[in-house]
Amino acid sequence: MLFELLLKGLLIGIMLGVPAGAIGALTIQRTIDSGLKGGFISGAGSCTADLIFAAIGVFGVSIISDFLIKNEAIIEIVGGLLIGILGVTIIFKKKELKTNKTRKLEAKLDSKIESKFEDKPGGNYVIYYFSSFAAAILNPATMVAFMVAFTSFDLTDLDKMSNAVVLIISIVIGTFTWWVILCGLISIFRNKINNKTYKMINYVLGSLVLVFGLVIIIQGIVGVVRA
Repeated sequence: MLFELLLKGLLIGIMLGVPAGAIGALTIQRTIDSGLKGGFISGAGSCTADLIFAAIGVFGVSIISDFLIKNEAIIEIVGGLLIGILGVTIIFKKKELKTNKTRKLEAKLDSKIESKFEDKPGGNYVIYYFSSFAAAILNPATMVAFMVAFTSFDLTDLDKMSNAVVLIISIVIGTFTWWVILCGLISIFRNKINNKTYKMINYVLGSLVLVFGLVIIIQGIVGVVRA
């Protein structure tokens, strides 16, 4: 039984965790910008949202699911605005990509001096995590997709807490697998990207994120009008 739940959870996670859309574009940009760690942390933010949606579906928290579905249009508008702002930020990003030579030079300088004006990478990682989490959690359609998947895989009535926990953990592993693959592939080619290409990539990915945000906003507005 546990093995079957593990397998089904992995399949659901892999099916629903495909890094497409705005969050996928964000993660690609952040992996190029900050390396493998930056990409992983962005993916972790999205996976946390998936974990919450999976838990709502598994434990049948009807109050939360009903609220999300009832207010889906408003949540979509808010989520679309957030994604759109992130897209604009990427498009107008002025930071240049650091080459291996630059990173080595900075490492030598950092070992000798400490500047209070130095950028704090940890702060960027916090922003990466919570912005990805917010963009993912403000998408009620994901929760609906999980509930449909649970019904399709006959997982609507789990009789033991341990079974529910195994299912949720396996779903998260399945979704995070995609982020590991995506970030790993992007990081391999990261050092081959020059500043000109980096700016072009930022423009393209930022534009995609902005378009995704606008589409989500339009969907939300249509939902409000039809309500």
